[in-house]
Amino acid sequence: MTRNFLAGFVLAAALAAASISWGGNAQGESPLPGTANYTSTAEANTAVAASPNVLATSESNSIFTNEGTAAENHHDLPAAAAGLRYIFIVQDANGMQINAASGDTIQLSSSVSGAAGDISTTTVGSSVTLVAINATEWVATEITGSWVVN
Repeated sequence: MTRNFLAGFVLAAALAAASISWGGNAQGESPLPGTANYTSTAEANTAVAASPNVLATSESNSIFTNEGTAAENHHDLPAAAAGLRYIFIVQDANGMQINAASGDTIQLSSSVSGAAGDISTTTVGSSVTLVAINATEWVATEITGSWVVN
């Protein structure tokens, strides 16, 4: 059986955010057994260290950029819970920092932050997808560019 996976991709843009859905084909079947369909919202965020963007679990599967920031953009991850997923894309040279909650770590390849550690970059075009694999660990499943683990 041949499936048209491209038929499952939908891209819709609104004035302030874009919503992206993927998964499934024209018949509504998931592209791979056991996979789920996702919807993501893209948000340009300019929160800084003094008032970071505190992510909610309801924002899982969302995409965050630092487009338009005037200083380093800061995001605080919620407490890790298996299955939470966030995507970060750096579009501004002021950079981005992503902070783990108290007791949580962030792992990029073989580098692991300390508890309540962070990752950061000022390299435009860098991106990272973080997935919580349990109640204390965030793991990068996709990494582009140069990130520092603290």
